[in-house]
Amino acid sequence: MRRISFGSKSYIILKIALILICLPVFFGQGIVTAANQEVVISADSIENNLDYHLIDSGQSGPLIIITAGIHGNEVAGYLAASKLKDYRLDYGRIIIFDRVNAYGIENNQRYFIDGSDLNRKFPGGDQDQASRLAKALFEFIEENDTDLVIDLHESRKCARIDKNYLGQTIITESELILEALNAIFKINQQIDQEDHQFMLESSPVEGSLTWAVNQYLEIPAFTFETCMQLELGTRIDYQVTLVQYLLQEVGVDLYAQE
Repeated sequence: MRRISFGSKSYIILKIALILICLPVFFGQGIVTAANQEVVISADSIENNLDYHLIDSGQSGPLIIITAGIHGNEVAGYLAASKLKDYRLDYGRIIIFDRVNAYGIENNQRYFIDGSDLNRKFPGGDQDQASRLAKALFEFIEENDTDLVIDLHESRKCARIDKNYLGQTIITESELILEALNAIFKINQQIDQEDHQFMLESSPVEGSLTWAVNQYLEIPAFTFETCMQLELGTRIDYQVTLVQYLLQEVGVDLYAQE
C-alpha cells in the first residue's frame, strides 16, 4: 500500500525526541489544475449514497481523503469541507466526502437514519444500515490506496474548559504526531483566548473513522474538532486552516482559487 514518505529511521527517532520535548508545552513545481469531478458510490441496501468531490492537481502525488458530516449536527465540519471543494493543490489528489451522513445533515441530528451513531461503526459490517455505510467508506479508503485521512467534527464545549468534551482538539494515533503539533502551534498563534486554543488528543474513540483507519489500515488519520460555543464562521475558518497547515507539514500546498 502506497504511503507518503516521512523520512529515514534517524528522522523518526528525532521526531520522537522532539515530541517528548514539545508535548508538555502544547498539551511541486509547475502547478497544473485538473477539472473537478462529482462521483457517486453506493453502499448496498442503505438509503444513503456517498457523494465525493475530486480535486486533481494533475501531478503525481499522495491521495488525501477528507470526510465531514458523519455527525449531521456538526455544522462547521461539513461547511468547511464544502468550502474546501473550491480549493486547489500543487500535487497529488484530494477526495472530499462533505456529507457522509446526508440524512443527519438534512435533519440536523447527530445520528444516522437507523438511529445509530455512524462514528462508532467503523470499520463497518453488515449488521445494520450505519455499519454498511461505514463499511463502504472504509473499503473505499482501503481500495484507493489512500495516504492520509482527515475527518472534520465538532464538540459542544472546548476541551480546555471542560475535559469531558473534545472541542478545539486534533485527535490521532498516527506517526504524524510532530506534524499535528506543528499545525496546532501555528493556529494557536492566531487565537488570543487560551481557552479556545487547540490541543492534541492521542486517543481516538473506538469505532470512529480515525480509530479504524489508524488501527486496521495503518494509514495516518486525524479528527479535527472545533467547539460549538464559538461563532460558526470562526469554526469553519479553523477547520479550513488546520487542513491547510497539516497538509503543509506533509509537503502539500492547498490554496484558495483567486
